[in-house]
Order: sequence, then structure tokens, then C-alpha cells
Amino acid sequence: MLESLANLFNFSTEVGAMTGQSPQTAFAAILCVIMFVLFS
Repeated sequence: MLESLANLFNFSTEVGAMTGQSPQTAFAAILCVIMFVLFS
């Protein structure tokens, strides 16, 4: 679980760098998507 979170955080920082967003913003967006998928 922690490994997947770490990978997700690394992915979000890469996405944030590519889109010009801050890593926190990208991570929050991805986290929202995951929560939506899990609880929908």
C-alpha cells in the first residue's frame, strides 16, 4: 500500500512538472480520482 502511494506521489510530481502545476495540486487531483473510483 505504501509502495503504491509512493509511486503515485512520484507520478503526480512528474505530471505536475509536465503540466506546470505544483506537485501538491497534481497529487490532490489524482487522489480525488482514486477516491472517486474506489467509492463510486
